[in-house]
Amino acid sequence: MFKREQDVKSHPVQVSDLLAGVERQPGASRTDVDALREFSPGVLPDDYLSFLLWSDGAEGYAGGGAYVRLWSAQDVIRFNRAYQIPDFIPGLLLVGTDASVMGYGLDWRSNDVQCVDVELAALDRDYVRDVAESFAELIRLLASDVLESGRPESHLPPDWLRGQVVHEKHPIVLGGPPNDPANRVLVPVDQHPSLCVLNAQILREVRRQSGDC
Repeated sequence: MFKREQDVKSHPVQVSDLLAGVERQPGASRTDVDALREFSPGVLPDDYLSFLLWSDGAEGYAGGGAYVRLWSAQDVIRFNRAYQIPDFIPGLLLVGTDASVMGYGLDWRSNDVQCVDVELAALDRDYVRDVAESFAELIRLLASDVLESGRPESHLPPDWLRGQVVHEKHPIVLGGPPNDPANRVLVPVDQHPSLCVLNAQILREVRRQSGDC
């Protein structure tokens, strides 16, 4: 994923242009943004705040590339609590997902905030990967990531995925088959955090017993 990073940096495009065709919401209220500022483990970057004020959440194929589900300011707080991010990965703030196994977030491990992805079935710092230097760059990278099936005709969410998450019944991080369609199932978005927390707890126990922790 994200194989065209150099092209993205050389030809910057506005986030609003890349997300123009996806499903968007009205801009966040100042009250909701202030609540998120207070909840966040670090100072929220300006480009992310600009996105929230422009669209309080968005979902679809970014620029016709990778699928992204960006949460509203309220949902950022709600889902970070549900996935227990402050406990599992302190210093990280999830801002959305790919509507499947990967979460996207802001990470304050270094002096400069970076955008990362993380395996939601693991919820572990060892499964966090730096992917972009800014929120805007993250969206450009997602837009540059062409799907195997090619670019979709519509950038909007497909009906079958609305309110759902593509979940691995046997997570790859726990030895599940990576390419078996039978290993994937749709679950409601509100049920997904508890399933991931359970998998993360199992992963920690497995690593504890093996001494890999």
